[in-house]
Amino acid sequence: MSNRGSRPGPRPLSKSGRIYPGHRPRSRRDSRDFRSRRNRRNRPRRDSWMFILVVAANVAFFVKFCYDCIRKSRRGRTAMAVASVALIVLAGIGVVRFFTRPNALEIFINESSIGIVRINSAQNISAAALENNAALILQSRYSTNIRILDETAARTLRTRDAEVFVSPDIIITNLVNYLTVQIYGAAISINSTDMVIVDNYNNANQILDDIANEFFQEGLNIVRYEFVENVEVRRGYVYRHEITETGAAFDILSTPVRQQDIYTIQPGDSISLIAARFGMSQAGLLAINPGITPYTLLQIGRPLNITRPIPILSVRTYEPVVFYETIPMPTQRIPTAGLAPGTERVRTQGREGQRRITAYIIRINGIEFRRDRIHAETIIEPITQIIETN
Repeated sequence: MSNRGSRPGPRPLSKSGRIYPGHRPRSRRDSRDFRSRRNRRNRPRRDSWMFILVVAANVAFFVKFCYDCIRKSRRGRTAMAVASVALIVLAGIGVVRFFTRPNALEIFINESSIGIVRINSAQNISAAALENNAALILQSRYSTNIRILDETAARTLRTRDAEVFVSPDIIITNLVNYLTVQIYGAAISINSTDMVIVDNYNNANQILDDIANEFFQEGLNIVRYEFVENVEVRRGYVYRHEITETGAAFDILSTPVRQQDIYTIQPGDSISLIAARFGMSQAGLLAINPGITPYTLLQIGRPLNITRPIPILSVRTYEPVVFYETIPMPTQRIPTAGLAPGTERVRTQGREGQRRITAYIIRINGIEFRRDRIHAETIIEPITQIIETN
């Protein structure tokens, strides 16, 4: 009889009653068996209470079985009693240790608690590991070496209050915020006085370069610059609350300070013109000149107190230039007889020479201060003009 077109029967099972691996069930009954076995394999682990009850039940059945086997023997009864007592004691010790084992870790900074974190066997949670993570964050923030001065410690404990637990990330954040840290920073010193301290040496040099660039005019060939003042960048460990951010440090060093000076009144001056010339207000100018009002007639040549802006840092720039200058024509006069008195006659016509000069244009804060000659070359020699005179 042909089986073509008929429904196939169930697949044969293995000797253990299971479907062969790697094959799908063919019938509805086999599908139910397959799903039930798969669900048993994927069932989650029982919690600790269920595990303890199952272990206790198995121990009880084992004790009962052993007692039934050896209850007829007197020596067996004694051995059974000793074994039962030992087993009960060991079980009690195990239960007590299970319920009293620590489940939390409290982190301290110099004996001050900063949080409690749950102990997780899947994570390596310790005071040293948390401190190392905080140190890595601080190093990446300041881009330099750091030195931690506080002592971090941990204490294990057991608590059932789930609200006291915090995540390890919060512990690391607290360590970053509350640890006493010294940064290997750089101090910008002007005339032996520390003006600002930044987080690293490269940022200090970048601030000085940005200040100098403020005075670089477009189109000029500036080959080098230097500060008029004695500027130094000194490195060393400082507390992080002494660190100034890069933008604030630039503002401090680039903002000029006002210094009092004496101005002599010139023709055409007035209170408003003098105030505007030196970047002052009229009220400020009158405040430092008692006895003068907006209606006072200014006397030419009279001294007047003013304040002028003085930059904290003055930049001296060097620009190489080549220019030409004229060499004066030399003249020689020769007395000659035969000429009318008071008359002159050119015997040899002279000419002026020319010299090529290579020099540095030195500017201070963008204003030309002087020119230093580097090299001079005569390209046209002058010719002496000889004049006959009587």
